[in-house]
Amino acid sequence: MGGREREQASHPVLISVPHAGRAYPPRFSTMVRMSADQLRPLEDRYADLLAKDATALGIPTLIAQTPRC
Repeated sequence: MGGREREQASHPVLISVPHAGRAYPPRFSTMVRMSADQLRPLEDRYADLLAKDATALGIPTLIAQTPRC
């Protein structure tokens, strides 16, 4: 391993929630022709809550802040 010891992770997994975002940046609304209410059905609303318990246990999580649309 190139003479370097690997650092031991506290948990062998990273939880990723890529579609969790619910924050629409102000500039975004000037770029689309739909209202936030019309875009909300495209969200995986509250998907971030699925990782809540894992985060509380210290398991690394990567959670999106902006919506996928």
